[in-house]
Amino acid sequence: MVRTIHRMFGGTLIVDEADFRFSDEKADMVKIFNNGNVRGMPVLRSQITRDREFDPRVFQIFGPKIVATRGGYDDTALESRFITEITGARNLREDIPVNLPSKYAKEAQALRNKLLLYRFHNWGKHSPTNELVDRSIEPRLNQILAPLLSIVEDSDALGALREFAQACSQSRQKKHSSTESSFVPK
Repeated sequence: MVRTIHRMFGGTLIVDEADFRFSDEKADMVKIFNNGNVRGMPVLRSQITRDREFDPRVFQIFGPKIVATRGGYDDTALESRFITEITGARNLREDIPVNLPSKYAKEAQALRNKLLLYRFHNWGKHSPTNELVDRSIEPRLNQILAPLLSIVEDSDALGALREFAQACSQSRQKKHSSTESSFVPK
């Protein structure tokens, strides 16, 4: 997985059913999730040379990731690297089919092409600035949201994203304050 992400050159990794049963699978993915949300935090792996020696190699895994699971992770530090959307909590929308129609593949390709064109036209034009940081929400959430906020031009969408960030931060703080690890003995 690490080698694949490294070769994608910053593309979006989509992981469906990321409920890992085996610890080695989980350890690899946790390393990717922990290191992959900050530029310059590579993952090291050994690679066998022609002389049958192990050679350490650096793999860059920075980039957006979309992760779908049936539940959250027990590790709050890992969980803090995500923007979480609980699915299945609302009714189905009328405009979204339950089963994808045959035209889906063509529509998806057209959308990917538009997104790639947007990326080409806007490469290097937007970067997160300190003005985008909301000091009332937790640092990791700011780290995730600042790049998103830097590309949003519509004021209504910007406001909705900031409201979402506030709600997400409050939910995390409430969840964290109710765990045993948050209590300090006197």
